[in-house]
Amino acid sequence: MVALERTLQLGISEELAKLERSMNWLATTATVTPFIGLFGTVWGIIASFQGLGQGGQRQSARGSAGYLRGAGGHRHGTGRRHSGRHLL
Repeated sequence: MVALERTLQLGISEELAKLERSMNWLATTATVTPFIGLFGTVWGIIASFQGLGQGGQRQSARGSAGYLRGAGGHRHGTGRRHSGRHLL
């Protein structure tokens, strides 16, 4: 029985050592990922403003209306469907 306990303790110690080696990688990844997400958001906002600057606001409004039409338009309380052309 004592030999079995020693063998189990040895196996547990080896597995814990393996897990602890990977812990640094996990901690680093968990710390960095929110900043990567924020970077992607900022990148998207910059790209949006560049698109506005190149195409102008009128072109952007047309693009938004086209998006709304593609998304099915708006529904109002009357149950009627609008195409989004009222945004132009």
